[in-house]
Parts: sequence; C-alpha cells; structure tokens
Amino acid sequence: MIDPRSLVPFDWDLVKGSVAKTGRVVTVEESPKRGGLGAEIAATLAEEMIDFLVAPVKRVAAPCTPAPFSPPMEKFYVPDAKRIAQAARDLIAIS
Repeated sequence: MIDPRSLVPFDWDLVKGSVAKTGRVVTVEESPKRGGLGAEIAATLAEEMIDFLVAPVKRVAAPCTPAPFSPPMEKFYVPDAKRIAQAARDLIAIS
C-alpha cells in the first residue's frame, strides 16, 4: 500500500517500483471516479508500465454524482474498507 503525501511532486518511482513487483494496481480516492486523480494514475501506468501489469487497474472512488451533505448518505458515497478490500480480492483472483 502506498499513501502519497503529496500529489505535486508525485513519487512515480515508488509507484512504478510497486507495479513492477506486484503487477497489480488499485487506486482509491474520495473524489468521483470520472476525471479524478485515480484515472490519471491509471492512464499513466497503463502507458508506461503495461508490460508489468498482469491485471487491469482497478479504481475505487465515489460515484459520478453530486457529493451528499447528509452523514448517512456519505457512507454510500465515500469508498470504504469493504469496497477497497473487494477490489483487491478481485485483482488477486485474476491470474
């Protein structure tokens, strides 16, 4: 697991080293899936690390809807541990 502390500069060497080692990527972000940072990371890794990827990049993000302001509704909007763990299990199942 890599938790980048800054987006600019982004530690591409660390991320690419992890991809070379594992062959898999799951991005997680609280912003909507479409047009988010996870999409940019996925696109860059698909361009530059395609020979190392053994499975498609998985993205776990908020749905492409307006952000709710109600705490109960936020539980369905913000990615949680269950969704992240399921994405990781799905990637491991791909051989």
